Amino acid sequence: TGDIYPTNVACRLLDRGTGQCSDYRNRFAQVPDCIRLTLAKLDNLDWLPPTCAYVRRAKGEALPDWHYLVCGDREEIHRRGMSTRGWTVSEIDAGDLENHIVERWPGEDA
Repeated sequence: TGDIYPTNVACRLLDRGTGQCSDYRNRFAQVPDCIRLTLAKLDNLDWLPPTCAYVRRAKGEALPDWHYLVCGDREEIHRRGMSTRGWTVSEIDAGDLENHIVERWPGEDA
């Protein structure tokens, strides 16, 4: 149908404990459809969560106080429940995507 639904399925390179890419330097070689995010590309990427720093900046919104670039603490996002830690499954283990559709992103109001 061309519709895009949010899921809890994460890239196989995502370290689901830290929320960071496990092979950032080589990510494009390992995942050919990996996207280099820029503000200029956001018009075509309507599937990003509203808590995404790029989305917030494009809307002229400040980064929240839990964001690493603001607080300098990579664990704060996890303590505040704003990350995907404990919420995702690797694409390697996921199986059918339709079994992983979610109603909202972490950090969104229910």
